[in-house]
Amino acid sequence: MKYNYLIKNKLRLKLSSQKLNEQIDVVYCIDNNYSLAAGVSIHSLMKNNKDINISIHLFVLSLSEVNRTKFFDAISTNDHVSLTIYYINDEININKNNKTKLPLSASLRIITPEILKEECATIIYIDSDTLITKNLIDLLHINSFENTIISAVVDIESEKHAKRLVFPTRKYFNSGVMVINTKKWCDSNITKKALELLSDKNFLIPDQDVLNILLYNNIHYISCKYNVQFELSNYEKDGDVLNTESLIIHYLGVDKPWFRLFMTERYKKELEQTPWCKDKLKLVPNISRIRVYSKRIKNFSKIKSIKLLLLYFLCKIMV
Repeated sequence: MKYNYLIKNKLRLKLSSQKLNEQIDVVYCIDNNYSLAAGVSIHSLMKNNKDINISIHLFVLSLSEVNRTKFFDAISTNDHVSLTIYYINDEININKNNKTKLPLSASLRIITPEILKEECATIIYIDSDTLITKNLIDLLHINSFENTIISAVVDIESEKHAKRLVFPTRKYFNSGVMVINTKKWCDSNITKKALELLSDKNFLIPDQDVLNILLYNNIHYISCKYNVQFELSNYEKDGDVLNTESLIIHYLGVDKPWFRLFMTERYKKELEQTPWCKDKLKLVPNISRIRVYSKRIKNFSKIKSIKLLLLYFLCKIMV
C-alpha cells in the first residue's frame, strides 16, 4: 500500500553543506502547537552531534509561517544539518475514540517508515518532548539482530501496560524513541496493520499500544539511557534523574517543561538558544494542574504548596 497520497507538500528547507563520515536520519512528528518543543529538541540534537551529518525529517499536520521560519533560522548556521518538512493531510483513518486520547500528529510516526524507505535504511524517531544530551551515532548501528524491526527502551510502567494487554511477559516499550529498520518495517506491513487496528479498536495509549502488539516479537530492548523517562509533576527535576550516561531526556505526562510552572534550568537554557526564546509561555496546560502540583509538593515545600493552592483558587475565581 502506498502512503504518498498523505503528503500535501514536501519542502526541503536546507541541505547540509558539510560532508562528514556518518549520517543519522532523525524523524519528528508534530502539529503547530508542538513547534517550540520540537525546536528545542532539534537544537539540543544539533548541539550535541556536530561530528555527524544530521538529516531531519519533520512531519507536520499544521505549521504556521512564523514557526516554519523559526525552524529554518534554527538550523541555518549548522552546516552539518539538513531539514525537510513533510506536510501531511488529515486523511488517516483512525477511530474517533483513539483520536481523543492522543493528538493525530502522534500517530504520524506510524507512516514515516513507508514514506522514507527509499532514502533511509534506518530512521531514528524522537518525540518532541525531549532533550538530547549526547552524541547519538551509536543508535545508527544498534539494529543488528536478524529479527529486529525496531530498537526501543522499556516503558517505566511496562509491567502495568503489559498486563493490561495480556502479554505473555511483562515487556512493553515506550515509543518516544525508536530506531527503525525501514525495510523490515515495510516488508512486515507494520503501517497497514497499525492503521487497521487504530481504525477498528479502542486503545488506552493508541499508537504505543498498537506498536507494542505488532512488534512484540521483533523488538530489541536497549539501555534506558536512550530514553530517560520521568514526569515533572512529581516534583522531580531533570537534573535529579540524570547520570553521566543519559543521552535522551523524555518528559512524560501533561506537565511539560515549556510551561512556566514546570520549567527546569536545563530546559530554560536550551530554549533561550532557539528562535522560540521570546515566545510567551503558558503557566500550566490547564488550571487544575496547579492544584495537582500543589498537593504533590506538599511534603517537599509546604510554603510553595500553599502559594500554589492560593493561585489555583484565584485563577478559578477569575475564569
